[in-house]
Amino acid sequence: MKNFLLVFTIAGAACRGVQEPQSSADADLAKWERQATNVTIIRDQWGIPHIYGQTDANTVFGLMYA
Repeated sequence: MKNFLLVFTIAGAACRGVQEPQSSADADLAKWERQATNVTIIRDQWGIPHIYGQTDANTVFGLMYA
């Protein structure tokens, strides 16, 4: 019985730990979506990306995405 309670407690703590990064992941996703609004990627007829951004950092972000 003690082993069952120990396993149940560990499983409960593990499940609670899994949910916390979701809010951090949501915050990161929102941050990347805001950054993506400042980038335009246009591919030419050969598939080469032409990347336009308001700043150098935005352009590098677009290059990493492309």
